[in-house]
Amino acid sequence: PTVKEVYPDKKLILIFQPHRYTRMKALWDEFLFVLKEPEILILTDIYPASEKPIPGISGFTFFESIKNLRTPNLTFYGESFEEILNLLEKIGGENQIILTMGAGNIYKLHKMILIKENEERSKNVA
Repeated sequence: PTVKEVYPDKKLILIFQPHRYTRMKALWDEFLFVLKEPEILILTDIYPASEKPIPGISGFTFFESIKNLRTPNLTFYGESFEEILNLLEKIGGENQIILTMGAGNIYKLHKMILIKENEERSKNVA
């Protein structure tokens, strides 16, 4: 089953970190197709994995391409993990599932999200 099938009443937020410039270039159209699905999409820059940048291929240029295929106010670009945390705070909501996807250092964002959530809970308890 998909996440949406398991949690049909939850708002799905996908944070996608593309991996490698060459992969992004080769699969650009496929990514455009599949990333139209999540309710809310947050894109990061490409994790290079020691590759050199390819002109015209970046997380931001991909964001520029996909935002026209999706609901614009539900598609975001975060240049840094801190910026993504701020975006998540602005999006807000209790009834949501946050998924991260990527083979780079996106795992570091998990801990940052949990720390932020715990800080928010502590404020609400006090």
